[in-house]
Amino acid sequence: MPMHYSDNLTAVTFAGVNLSLSRRRSTSAPEWALPWFVLLASLGLIARLRFGLSSLIRTVRKVHGHPLFAGVLFGLLAVGHQLLD
Repeated sequence: MPMHYSDNLTAVTFAGVNLSLSRRRSTSAPEWALPWFVLLASLGLIARLRFGLSSLIRTVRKVHGHPLFAGVLFGLLAVGHQLLD
């Protein structure tokens, strides 16, 4: 898992630069995917650094690790990139 945490900032930065450099006339899916991505990355950081009460951290870990949220994120990214091509 150390690589998962160290690559987090790099991936968020790359996604932001990619979004700012792309031309998106046909869809807003990438704009919806970036906040999801930042939210999931922030939740992972909160869980890793243990900010907050233990009940909050348990909830954050459940949300961060739930496959539904990752599925929504990758679905938005896939749809957005297919519509941009």
